[in-house]
Amino acid sequence: GLSAQVAARRPLPERNRDFALFVAGAEAPAEGLWIRDTLPTAADLRGGRGVNVQHDPATGPVQPFTLRGSLIEQSREIGIVLSGVEATLEGVHVRDTLPQEATTLLGRGINIQAGRLTATLPQVTLRHGLVETSHEVGILTVSGTATLTGVLARDTIPRASDGGFGDGLAAANEIVAEQLLTSVLLLEQSEISGNSRAGVASFGAAIQIGASALSCNAFDLNGETHIGTAFSFTDLGGHTCGCPPSADGRSVQSNGIPPIDPLAAPEP
Repeated sequence: GLSAQVAARRPLPERNRDFALFVAGAEAPAEGLWIRDTLPTAADLRGGRGVNVQHDPATGPVQPFTLRGSLIEQSREIGIVLSGVEATLEGVHVRDTLPQEATTLLGRGINIQAGRLTATLPQVTLRHGLVETSHEVGILTVSGTATLTGVLARDTIPRASDGGFGDGLAAANEIVAEQLLTSVLLLEQSEISGNSRAGVASFGAAIQIGASALSCNAFDLNGETHIGTAFSFTDLGGHTCGCPPSADGRSVQSNGIPPIDPLAAPEP
């Protein structure tokens, strides 16, 4: 099939249901959006995502998605979902993401993962973004490659249903279509602060950190073996940990904390 091109350069209406912006298999540049208070579907109280972008196998190769200078607030479930796509987010603010109304699960800021049908790996770049007051996790990358530069992820609170999780940034591997997919994350010139559980957590993922500040999280760096894969942290220099932050507190803990799962349900 042929891919489409979609461009959005103005605020979208408030209080959409299910999704405010849904993109599947299209090249979709967007900028200057204000997406607010997306509601779940009335029938089952699920959904309510701000932005959902996913690979569509019917359109062939992965199409790039860009989002610049935008505010996504008070979404349900997840502020931004990037599934199996190549995406660039620049100057994007995601805040106050709420749990799913049906289950009180989720409430994540940004969720990055492989395509559910084809195991297509995401390649995502985030620059100069702010993710705050999410539930469960501020930014989650499960498989693929993510580069975060000049990003602030702060004040993530635990899951509403049971008080679990609360990480600022988490990366993990996963199994899709019987394939083990690994995650590689680069964090630079960023700040991860005030999160209820880990500042940065690796579940079998390879994480590189440089020139960043991790401060006033329950614990700043946590690594766990996941699906038989050991975690790794590479210190690129110039980053600090602790509350107040210092160069002396950069040790990685293994607290036996559970991983944050990718979205298990089929894509809409």
